[in-house]
Amino acid sequence: MQILAGTAPAELRLSPPPARTALPRGASRFEVEVVTDVAEIDALAADWRALQALSGPSAVFQSHAHISVWARHFLSEPHGKARLHIAVVRRDNRAILILPLVISGFPVRVARMAGDPVAQYSEVLVDPAADLEAAFEAALSTVREA
Repeated sequence: MQILAGTAPAELRLSPPPARTALPRGASRFEVEVVTDVAEIDALAADWRALQALSGPSAVFQSHAHISVWARHFLSEPHGKARLHIAVVRRDNRAILILPLVISGFPVRVARMAGDPVAQYSEVLVDPAADLEAAFEAALSTVREA
């Protein structure tokens, strides 16, 4: 498990991120946890289910139960070389966004929503009260560093 602390970047860059500076007054601060091991998905169950409840019935293919079973099957050998990359964005120690991805390919990396090819559609699990754009940018910033 990897923990990244910081803020959502203004834009995604392919180069290494700039040095962190003090936040302007009123800026959002996030902590982003990245789960890369299938065995660690269960530790996210409570946060995942809470966000799923807030996201409504359209999140069925991104549910904790669905992604757990999917990851154990499709990310185990000999099914492929895709790597799990679940970004959990927290604010004030509370999960506000979960972005379940898998990353594959070398030298060109491709990030796609976890659940493929079984899921009919994919959703980001997010607290509707959260700043979606900033939280999503924080989650995406972890893909660059993966």
